[in-house]
Amino acid sequence: MSATGRVIQEKEYDEIWRPIHSHIFVNQYPPDSPFKNESWKVVLIPDALNFSETVFNGLSQVARRIGDVELIVETWEAIDGSLPPIVIPWNYLEMSILAGSLRDHFESHLYAKSGSWGIACSNERDLSYIGGEPQFMESLMDTLGGTNDLRHVFLNHHHGFARYEADFLAALFCNIGWELT
Repeated sequence: MSATGRVIQEKEYDEIWRPIHSHIFVNQYPPDSPFKNESWKVVLIPDALNFSETVFNGLSQVARRIGDVELIVETWEAIDGSLPPIVIPWNYLEMSILAGSLRDHFESHLYAKSGSWGIACSNERDLSYIGGEPQFMESLMDTLGGTNDLRHVFLNHHHGFARYEADFLAALFCNIGWELT
């Protein structure tokens, strides 16, 4: 699946990663927020796992500052069955290769050891939620230009309101506290 990624074995997953994953995510799909902590700040980015290099590098920079030196990628729902969770380095090329191999997966979760942030990627809806504790998200927003810029990027990428049904888009934005205008 990945040139330098490491598959997480079941014992390691059960002891270390499953509790972190369970701390971050709930089993909900767009337009509902996928994060367990309802107080987390949440933003949307387009393209599911196909992050822009700017977004990926911003995430990498902020995550590394808090000690998250590796990224966990876990498929959540797939046509052909889920793949085992994998650990990859913070490397844009590595993430791009992995994203290409996960095109048939509906949902993927990305997170790290701190458990203070997570990303839920929906290939079906062509979007990702990024959520996290206030300090993490404030730092990320500073790095990426702010919430308003991300909202505009999301809307412009999806050709305004044409990409989604009006009710879905309204619920999506309402659930993360964004305005449609």
